[in-house]
Amino acid sequence: MARRARSQFSPVHLILGAVVLLLIAGVGFFFLSGNESSYRTLPLLDAEAYLENANSLRGNTYRLEGTINHSLAWDSAVGRLFSLQVGTGRDTRLVPVLIPAELNDINVQRGQDFQLKIEVVENGLLRVLEMEKS
Repeated sequence: MARRARSQFSPVHLILGAVVLLLIAGVGFFFLSGNESSYRTLPLLDAEAYLENANSLRGNTYRLEGTINHSLAWDSAVGRLFSLQVGTGRDTRLVPVLIPAELNDINVQRGQDFQLKIEVVENGLLRVLEMEKS
């Protein structure tokens, strides 16, 4: 006597399919909703330590997040110097950042939030290497 093949869809198949779909959705959410900054691997500049002794940080690269406060100076060959408001509440500090002439194509206005990749150069000046709006 020949056996008949069972081809019914069992509840186990349904549960396994739902688990796989939830797992895929969770992994996708994790990767898409994370920190979107391309500078997230850089250490955040401690504004207090910078203001205390900027020369000790010379030659290092950091991430800096803040709001443009004022335009301080401009030179077509060198770039633009801005004061950047860093921190919140009582921990708010103003630090000077130089946006070099190579980045003149980026529109920078007072009150805009930026994420910056900066380097501490001679005399403790913060020179922007890359920047993106927050």
